[in-house]
Amino acid sequence: ADDGSDAATALDLLERRFVGIERELQQLGRIDALTGLPNRIALRQRIGEAIQQAQASGDGELALLFIDLDDFKRINDTLGHDVGDEILAAVAARFGEVMGDRGLVARFGGDEFVLLLAGADARRRAGDIAEALLDALRKPLSIVGQQLHVSASIGITSFPEDGADAARLIKNGDIAMYLAKVQGRNCARYFTNYLTRLAEDRLAIEQDLRAALDRDELKLHYQPIIDFDSGHIHGAEALLRWFHPERGLVPSSLFVGVAEDVGLIGALGDFALRTACETAVRWPK
Repeated sequence: ADDGSDAATALDLLERRFVGIERELQQLGRIDALTGLPNRIALRQRIGEAIQQAQASGDGELALLFIDLDDFKRINDTLGHDVGDEILAAVAARFGEVMGDRGLVARFGGDEFVLLLAGADARRRAGDIAEALLDALRKPLSIVGQQLHVSASIGITSFPEDGADAARLIKNGDIAMYLAKVQGRNCARYFTNYLTRLAEDRLAIEQDLRAALDRDELKLHYQPIIDFDSGHIHGAEALLRWFHPERGLVPSSLFVGVAEDVGLIGALGDFALRTACETAVRWPK
């Protein structure tokens, strides 16, 4: 009987230990290892819970700030990923200081962070917090003996005005953040409905641009460079032009930025260089 009792006790302790380990693993699965912040999984859960609470109260509001560090790939490429990780950890700490106990700071992935703010007047307060975040980043980061400057682009979206679920709010925050990138970076922009059409149009441009090289839609125009003393043309600037079969002439200010974002700028540069050289060879004849 004693042996059976001891065995049952041991099994009970072992079972409780397994339950504890399972809870720890679940907790770890919701924490970003680098920054100690909640990760994407935890964020989606918290947004869902906040929406339910807002709906239950009948007049609740919440806002998301979708934050992307500007030119972070360049930092990783030039200084290395170890330095990049230190920067991410330092930025996360600054965001936590700004946010305090007013809401949740999460690492969404890579160099992207999301802040969740709930309560009355959350949309307006999100704008104030965004400005505080940008201001916090103006102070240089001291990393491995270097003074490094980092800026961010911020997109703001809110419930119930812009979306009714976590997926829609995250998507809208990402769209608003892209607008901040386009409009000069180091700034914050609110989501509006027209941005959805802008994002859809941008996606269409991206898809068309991938095929433009194969369809021979890209051309070079040459702007002469003139020597004022002699009046002779002594060179030319090659200007890339895209003639879309339906859109007509697509402004370079529109498609070059898309090409940079999706990794097509190298292919466009190769095309322009090759075409300009072939043209230059023919000119003397």
